[in-house]
Amino acid sequence: MGLIVMSAKELSKKLKVTVQKTGRLGFTQTTADELKLNESCSIKFYFDDERKDSPVLQLLNCKDGDAFSVLKSGDYYYLSTAALFDKLGYDYKSQNIICDLVEDDEARNQLGDNNVYRLVPRKDKRKKRPVIERQPDEEMA
Repeated sequence: MGLIVMSAKELSKKLKVTVQKTGRLGFTQTTADELKLNESCSIKFYFDDERKDSPVLQLLNCKDGDAFSVLKSGDYYYLSTAALFDKLGYDYKSQNIICDLVEDDEARNQLGDNNVYRLVPRKDKRKKRPVIERQPDEEMA
């Protein structure tokens, strides 16, 4: 009998990205580490006629004219993707959009690459911060 350890560390890794209010696609630190993101990488997106709301992305280890360059600000990696999400019809200005990155064997086989994931969005209305009205200070007596 060949027993294989089911590592909690490996199983608990959830790859996630967030579509920010600016349209940028931001990567969590766990996702950036797992994908080994750096500024020499780029990411190419593919549309699926059957799953229009859930595009496929391919991580490339080089720059590509058809791909979005991976950008870095501090320890944070992101893509400038506002035009892409506008085309997809994502309402990122009024919704919180968090996407799970899930492995897609069919897309991997079609592209012949293991660095292929499907974006699976979860959308919530953005919570508006309450406006606190300040009263002018009363004159001291």
